[in-house]
Amino acid sequence: MSNSILVLLLPLALILLFIFNLIFTKVILNWEPKASKQGGLLLILWLLPLLGMIYVYRKFDLRWFKGKSKSKGNGTVGMGFMEMDAIFNPSARHQIEARQEEKIEHRQDVKKSDKPKSESNEHAGI
Repeated sequence: MSNSILVLLLPLALILLFIFNLIFTKVILNWEPKASKQGGLLLILWLLPLLGMIYVYRKFDLRWFKGKSKSKGNGTVGMGFMEMDAIFNPSARHQIEARQEEKIEHRQDVKKSDKPKSESNEHAGI
């Protein structure tokens, strides 16, 4: 199913579940067993769907409520400030170049670690 269908069906299902639970809550409260039985049935009626949703959420690893990852920018502004510093402070040029080299090496290390092990073994001749 596409996401647009899920977006439409999920609120509808939740509304129907809420109405269903309200109707059964009224039936349970009008029933005349002990108060402990009424409380237990109400607890099951309202918690069972909630536990089911939590189970499905974890089983299928939906990650709906996780915060979006804050991706780092490409560093354009930071690089601009470093270049301005290099213009006004020529003695700092070697520090700027060293930082740029460290960033490049870090990116290359990250790219290498992202490759699957099977590819690295093939290139190594194993």
